[in-house]
Amino acid sequence: MSTTNSRTKTSVLAVILALTAAPAAAQEGPGGILQAIGVDPFDPAIVYTSGSGTLWRSFDSGTNWEIASGGVSAWSIAIDSADEIADPNIVQVMYAATQDNGVMRSESGTNWIAGNGLSGAVRSIAIHPDNSIVYAGTENGIYVSNDRGLNWDVLTNALGAGATQGLVVDRRNPQALYATKWGQGVYRSIDGGITWQLGNSGLFDTQLFDLELHPQNSSVLYAATPAGVFQSVDAGANWVLLDSPQRASELAIDPSNPDRLIVVTEGNGIARSTDGGQTWTAINTGLGSVMQFVSVAIPFGGNGLVHAGSVNSGIFMSTNFGDTWFQTYTPPGGGTPPGGSTPPPTTQPPADPTTLTVQVTNRTGTRVELGQTVLYDVVVRNTGNFAAENAEVRQLWEQVGQGPYGMTARWSGGTCTDGNCNLGTLPANGEIVVSVEGRTGEFYNWVGPFSLAVTAEADNANPVHASASVDTFRTILSIGDEGGGGASGPFLMVVLLLVMLRRRSSSCLYQTFTR
Repeated sequence: MSTTNSRTKTSVLAVILALTAAPAAAQEGPGGILQAIGVDPFDPAIVYTSGSGTLWRSFDSGTNWEIASGGVSAWSIAIDSADEIADPNIVQVMYAATQDNGVMRSESGTNWIAGNGLSGAVRSIAIHPDNSIVYAGTENGIYVSNDRGLNWDVLTNALGAGATQGLVVDRRNPQALYATKWGQGVYRSIDGGITWQLGNSGLFDTQLFDLELHPQNSSVLYAATPAGVFQSVDAGANWVLLDSPQRASELAIDPSNPDRLIVVTEGNGIARSTDGGQTWTAINTGLGSVMQFVSVAIPFGGNGLVHAGSVNSGIFMSTNFGDTWFQTYTPPGGGTPPGGSTPPPTTQPPADPTTLTVQVTNRTGTRVELGQTVLYDVVVRNTGNFAAENAEVRQLWEQVGQGPYGMTARWSGGTCTDGNCNLGTLPANGEIVVSVEGRTGEFYNWVGPFSLAVTAEADNANPVHASASVDTFRTILSIGDEGGGGASGPFLMVVLLLVMLRRRSSSCLYQTFTR
């Protein structure tokens, strides 16, 4: 990036002081329906939005704006987690899902170009954890780019017609993808998008505006619809309507506390849940009469920051997770800030950023007998220059294609709950080893591979990922062949039992073989 456009690491405190000194006034900036908001994952003061057919960028959390790209109307904005400050050999890329030009990408924030092989309306974008793979949802199908948006190919067009309003990739298990189809429901793929299955049980409103995946529990999803917010706790197979506000247009999950959710609505203002969606409270202090919102974002490491994009009334911001709101920018013709809007209280700036690494070591072997426990060492290191605050490592142990399986995890500071280990403060150059034991089922289970997906992160460090897998086999008494799995195992057991009953009065020899 050029010096002008490089990320400046503006502190939240500096932004707040500027807002306190100079309340928002009408000036050039985004107007109309602010359909999309994107926040830099390394600097919560850098915000992108789309309004009045233009992409806009702010370096001070939305007080002042500059044109990022004229003539571009974006449905969603995504920014990858490539840290060019930590690694000068890589460049951070920003993406805009546009109405007419496919997916446009930028490495500077101002020079936006469309990728090859994808045109027309794109509604949603999802970025693979390694940043090189990007997915795009259109009305006709789902596309994939393996070179960070430069070129696109059709991943699938078998989901039928309808806008793909929501598209997410499971960062703990990137082979799992979820996509919404307007008027149909939520599709799930567990093989990287090759095959898809529709899960609609209980989802009686299929006008799906937004789809979000719990960052720590891959089985929990939320969908925003006119009826309200739906939740699934079994990876999209079944859905329940939560006691939430109607006309929900977009949902955000707090990365630092996934039980905290904020939903914006088209007519009912903004609401918040602090218990994973079970109960909701209206949080409209400072909004005045502005009740129509279509976009919301909670920045990573934002220390309480929330941005909400309205319909014709500009962007609102909160520094305390929605307790109070103030209008950071008044669009042309938008009048003065609504009654009750006040500058935010002074807060402490976020901690200095640091860098984590995570490594998985298999201590058992890459091929084990079904039923054997596989042992891993998960090594989390802080390779940055500052302490990692509230460091955490999460592990998901599952049989590929079958779902989560039993495991235990522990480290020197204590045991972990459901594979989630709170490591506390990890000093610079510090290291913690988590011991993981993953069970591989019993004799009657299917033979198949098992995988361990690991994510480590901290309040002031971006998530990092690692994974490992093992193949399984089993030794039984019968005649068969090597490899496979599936339903033939129980069938062979029945055959074996019949043979044993027929010959129970005599001694028999059975060939031992590996299946």
